[in-house]
Amino acid sequence: MQNESELAKSLLRIRDNGFPSPLTSLFGRKPVHLLRYLVFGGLVCLLAELWSDVESRAFLLGLLGFFVGAIFKEMTFVNKIRANWGFTRKVTNWELVERLAEGTPLPPPPLPDAK
Repeated sequence: MQNESELAKSLLRIRDNGFPSPLTSLFGRKPVHLLRYLVFGGLVCLLAELWSDVESRAFLLGLLGFFVGAIFKEMTFVNKIRANWGFTRKVTNWELVERLAEGTPLPPPPLPDAK
């Protein structure tokens, strides 16, 4: 898990470079992408090997469908965030994000008035 400073730096990079395309989340260079390719390749190899067994074929096709659906959902989610990035950029307090990126601690938010 990233801390607030790392998250703020990441947000500033996105502000400066623009929001990445959904394909970046699919074809990145992080270890999670390598794991994704290995799982996909393994499922395809198992499916090819066990194609004659009906139960195995059904199970592996179900897993493959689940896997492809998860990737599609992730790409759709990133695409929706990208479509709303202009609004997010307008309403974000960038001075506060810059202070967080520098590591400046923020004061706690005020407590609501008790009635």
